[in-house]
Amino acid sequence: MAATRALILLLLTSASLLFSLYKFTHLSDHHHLVHRPSPTTSHQPFQDFIEALTNFKFPSTFMAIPLPFNSDDNVVSYDIDDNQLWPVIVGNDVVVLTEKNFTEFVDKNRCVMVMFYAPCCYRSMIQTQAPEFAGAAKLLKGEAVFAMVDASAERGLTMKYRIPAYPTIHFFVDGVKKFLYDVTNVMKSDAMAAWVKRKMTIGIYNITTMKEAVRIRISESKLVLGFLDSLEDSDSEELAAASKLQSDVVFYRTASADVAQLFFIDPQIKRPALIFMLPGKYYRFDCQFTRFAIADFVSTRKDPSVITFTYKDYKSIFENPLKQLWLFTSKNCSEVICTFEAAAKAFRGKLLFVQVYLENGSSLDRLAYEFGITEDAPRVVAYNSFDSKKHVFNSELTLNNIKSFAEDFLKDELTSQSDPASETVLKLPSQVSCLSSTQSTHVN
Repeated sequence: MAATRALILLLLTSASLLFSLYKFTHLSDHHHLVHRPSPTTSHQPFQDFIEALTNFKFPSTFMAIPLPFNSDDNVVSYDIDDNQLWPVIVGNDVVVLTEKNFTEFVDKNRCVMVMFYAPCCYRSMIQTQAPEFAGAAKLLKGEAVFAMVDASAERGLTMKYRIPAYPTIHFFVDGVKKFLYDVTNVMKSDAMAAWVKRKMTIGIYNITTMKEAVRIRISESKLVLGFLDSLEDSDSEELAAASKLQSDVVFYRTASADVAQLFFIDPQIKRPALIFMLPGKYYRFDCQFTRFAIADFVSTRKDPSVITFTYKDYKSIFENPLKQLWLFTSKNCSEVICTFEAAAKAFRGKLLFVQVYLENGSSLDRLAYEFGITEDAPRVVAYNSFDSKKHVFNSELTLNNIKSFAEDFLKDELTSQSDPASETVLKLPSQVSCLSSTQSTHVN
């Protein structure tokens, strides 16, 4: 019964709509195209309507949708379907880059802020991010260049710069990707311009007020903060000198206990104190407060020689083009871990060293099994992501032996010191994605 009523209502609505089209639009103007029967026909108006509707054609310009551009704005603003607006159109202050001109452009311009975007993030971009990005470009015109890349179309650039999500914004200096802008914060043109200006200047900055501290705490995802007795003493000079040795990290210093506490430093701690913050990580410095010790502390933590495996980062590890040496061990094997780290320092940039901490009953035991580790840890495995071949190291885990094993691995000469892992066991990286994803990031 309900279905019948719905059908009747639909028919009545359709009839009413059709009649309205005929009565109030230019459909009725087509009567001169239709052959009319004699005036005595009682259904003449309805027949005229049906025949007029049959002969009606939309004007050729009916479906044309204008794309308005306001010359006073930096970004076009539309209010129609997203699919009709791709790619994003920007004004004169933002450059559109492709794989063909990207390298030449970032090499030619010293400071380039690049937004990698894709259709999936279009609506938020048009409404908030793109206008603020273009606004920052206008504020820094003549000082830095702003550019956008459609990462969905330029897959080569996406792979080269390992773009994990959209939008991702990187700051390039002298053709090199130096800084990542945190897009999780509210994007405002003036804040973004201030961020770029700070990155353009190598040096150290003072934080003297809580207002400054809050702004930096929100906008910066990677920084060093020194908590000092004075901003002009010898410790301050050492920190400033260390900042010049690490040009891709912003250094700050403060003498305010309130500011220190905002950055998780105990205000009652003995000074000088120093912390290094990375996205999701936090390190305290506890060595002698000298420029070289500070620079080494920052360097080893921003770019560690050994990566601790987590399921959060497994994809980037397996997709890394470098050959890899994996250590499967427990946290109690501190001597082996130190030996592995010492070997890693000798092959920085040549091999990727990865360590996996095994625990009884952990899903990481499954990962070890897939690497051919069926005996007790610690064990070292060589893994080539290019051809998925693995070799299990079967000699004593000394520094010289591991380095020799690494050298042979680089030269494709692994023979006497290793055994090939079973090719039927390992199916990486697809199987790893099926393992537990509840592991937390380990921070030393």
